[in-house]
Amino acid sequence: MYRTRIEWKGWIFEIPDIEQRFGKTRVEVHKDDIEEVFYIEEQYLSEPICDELYEKYLYVYEG
Repeated sequence: MYRTRIEWKGWIFEIPDIEQRFGKTRVEVHKDDIEEVFYIEEQYLSEPICDELYEKYLYVYEG
């Protein structure tokens, strides 16, 4: 199943447009008033992708 929206550890991960640009897919991530944008090679979301983005970048907001 291809997913374009996942809630993971309190964050909402969304792909607003499936079309890739320059081989990357835009992922918008938000929680409360925080919003981040990432670009991934995959066209769809998965829990491992969300977990990787969280562990690399988003964990800093939790402290």
